[in-house]
Amino acid sequence: MMKTVSKTKLIAISALGSLIENYDFAIYGFFATLLTALFFPQDSDSMKLVMAYAVFAVGYVVRPFGGIVFGHLGDVWGRKAGLVISMVCMGIPLLLIALLPTYQNIGIAAAVLLIICRLLQGLSVGGEFPGAITFLAEHASIRHRGVISSLAFVGINIGLLLASGVGLLLTHLLTQAQLLSWGWRIAFAVGSLLAVLGYWIRRQLTETPIFIAEQQHGEVPILPLAHSLRYESVGILKAVGLVAIFAAAIPVVLIFMPTYLSDYLHLSLSQALLLNTLNAMIFIIFIPVAAWLSDRFGRKIILLIGCVGFLVLSIPAYHFIQSTHELITFTGMLILGLCTAAITGPLIPALAEFFKTTSRSTSVALSYNISVALFGGSALVVITALISHTGRVEAPAWVLMVTAGISLLSLLTLRFEPPRSLAEITTK
Repeated sequence: MMKTVSKTKLIAISALGSLIENYDFAIYGFFATLLTALFFPQDSDSMKLVMAYAVFAVGYVVRPFGGIVFGHLGDVWGRKAGLVISMVCMGIPLLLIALLPTYQNIGIAAAVLLIICRLLQGLSVGGEFPGAITFLAEHASIRHRGVISSLAFVGINIGLLLASGVGLLLTHLLTQAQLLSWGWRIAFAVGSLLAVLGYWIRRQLTETPIFIAEQQHGEVPILPLAHSLRYESVGILKAVGLVAIFAAAIPVVLIFMPTYLSDYLHLSLSQALLLNTLNAMIFIIFIPVAAWLSDRFGRKIILLIGCVGFLVLSIPAYHFIQSTHELITFTGMLILGLCTAAITGPLIPALAEFFKTTSRSTSVALSYNISVALFGGSALVVITALISHTGRVEAPAWVLMVTAGISLLSLLTLRFEPPRSLAEITTK
């Protein structure tokens, strides 16, 4: 058995290696309106924002395909291999975006190239988070699986926090003209450097004992996708519904919020990013708290609290956010952040526990990425379109409530067994 110090180091570097994923998607979200002006010139401000998040959604749409590819690598070549290769594939598009010519330089070709980069990012991210969930869960003990697995998302959201901080620093130090000219490129260049660091970190990982044992017994599948669809299809569909509120809440509550505050409520972008950075910090702290509670009281009860919280508190939270008083605005943001943490903490280990070892990477990747593509990728496009057509700035609350309802229905159909060794959850 691995020594405690060794395992602690392994868990830490795995979680830190995940930070690039959310930096990647968050930094685009924070600079969405600016990038749209550079790559998709439009006469209408509302159409600019819809276009910005349509491109944002492109990265989500291809995630299930990335999940299939990297899930296959994780189930056949090993959990470590999938994580290392996905990191390389995330870094390259970030560097390319930092170097892209704009619409003013090459016309519509600039928009096409940006979309291609977003597609490549989406494919690689599709394997990153599910792979990290599987890796950490298979290294964790039964008693602490929730807390340890949740560190994957802690690492990922350090990336979100870093993106928010980089955005805050750039908007504080640079003028709007400087941001439009070259400042935005710095944010994406930083992301490519983080990918290099992430690759170096991931190379130090050791394979999970569960996968090694399966490999030694000759149980590694040739086609894990076929195995998942044959034996896990019902579980995958239920997990897709369960992930819905998580998939919508991350972009709505944490990535879209600075744009929402600045474009619709007319706060300065610097002020909006500061509030968002503080909320992200508190959110990160409460993810392992919620996971620990799920280790102690069960995944279902904590997930239930999160779903009901969104159903009951989303509209009041957005009324707070629309306040002219900064403290009340932040209180509304904090309510949504805590509800998101209540979902995130127990959801991460629950996904690994739903599926069997033989095709766990593929099954987790499919359920997670299908849900993220359906509910996460569309959320910001739907919100911006709703606000544009109805003028109702509380539209984000409607999206959160609908997706929370979907997750609640799925949650009620799922049976949560007492935690046991993931090695016991073997092929049928």
